[in-house]
Amino acid sequence: MPLALTIAAYFVVAAVLALFGARLRSGIVAVAVLPFVGQLVLVAVEVVGGVDPAGVESLEWLPSLGVSLAFRVGPFALLLTTVVAAIGLLIVVYSARYLRDPMRRVRFLSLMVLFTGGMAGLVASDDLFGLFLFWELT
Repeated sequence: MPLALTIAAYFVVAAVLALFGARLRSGIVAVAVLPFVGQLVLVAVEVVGGVDPAGVESLEWLPSLGVSLAFRVGPFALLLTTVVAAIGLLIVVYSARYLRDPMRRVRFLSLMVLFTGGMAGLVASDDLFGLFLFWELT
């Protein structure tokens, strides 16, 4: 379940940035890096604790319709989510100084966090529905 929660954190933070980013002026980058750091910490904990190559996490998305999202928690998925989170974190940190206009920064950071969440979900997805959903988000 932790992998699914860290992927969901990207979308929650993207929504927070889009809705309240203008009010967070100085702390917007600190909020934007939260899901990236959370993803990297989760991978470190999973690697230290031992990775089950056949591990699958499921997140009920629309239980009334029987729709759920499944995520593979294997070594390859953890490696790819690490690459996605690390590169995304570098881009967010770099853009903090690069984008001077506050509204452009809010828009860029919310879209970057949303895109990275889509990429993390795409590389960890274990079913066709999740693959389609996250592919469309990217």
